[in-house]
Amino acid sequence: MQRIPSSSTGAGNAVEFALGGLAPIAVGAALVAIRGHVDAANIALVLGLVVVASGAYGGRAAGMVAALTAAASYDFFFTKPYLSLLIHDADDVEMTILLLVIGLLSGQLAWRARVVARQRDGGRGGLDRIRRLADQVAQGHESADVIAAARAELVEVFDLVDCRFEAAPFQERLDLPQLERNGVVSQRRFRMRPGGELEVEIPAGGIALPVLSRGQIVGRFILDFRPDGGATLEQRVVAVALADQVGASLAVYPAPAGLR
Repeated sequence: MQRIPSSSTGAGNAVEFALGGLAPIAVGAALVAIRGHVDAANIALVLGLVVVASGAYGGRAAGMVAALTAAASYDFFFTKPYLSLLIHDADDVEMTILLLVIGLLSGQLAWRARVVARQRDGGRGGLDRIRRLADQVAQGHESADVIAAARAELVEVFDLVDCRFEAAPFQERLDLPQLERNGVVSQRRFRMRPGGELEVEIPAGGIALPVLSRGQIVGRFILDFRPDGGATLEQRVVAVALADQVGASLAVYPAPAGLR
């Protein structure tokens, strides 16, 4: 299941971005040794492959930067006058522009394939989490065990700092934004993730995930996110489904006294 970027993940994205820009330059410099012995079209093809790899590994932004640096590297190392960004030959101008266009398109396609694969794997992981919890409910596990399992799943879904369950009625933090059944978070703001997915920006105080049983709120999970944490719609829907399994358990086994 995909994780919400933390500060360390943000640093990882910056590294991927930098590598995407530097890789074509390094490859272009290495290919200077065979300049004049290999057709220019083959050089452009190699640089194009570097762009595809950068987009697949680092995302769309890294792919776009790699396309720009690949075109610049081709111009700098393989068009006369060498070691200059000037181009005197019309064919070289066309080849540089073509490399830039192909690089941008291939980087976009590689990024899209990465997003689709992540969504597919993430969706499968979410179903696995729901199934595991539903199995515990179906087997008649005590509600305390189901709640503990749900807490562990929620921590992994959102990469939480903390997650705890409170049985109704609630005494504190009554003004927390709530994660509604349709996946909407009250008091919400949206932002774009590095991979291109839209996520809800989580308030500093966290959010409350209500637990319903027979149409009544019988408890809630308090989700404390990391600084600058966020949640995609897929993650929010999975969280609501996990809370529903807890509600089904509480319909049979009331919340333990320690959670009231």
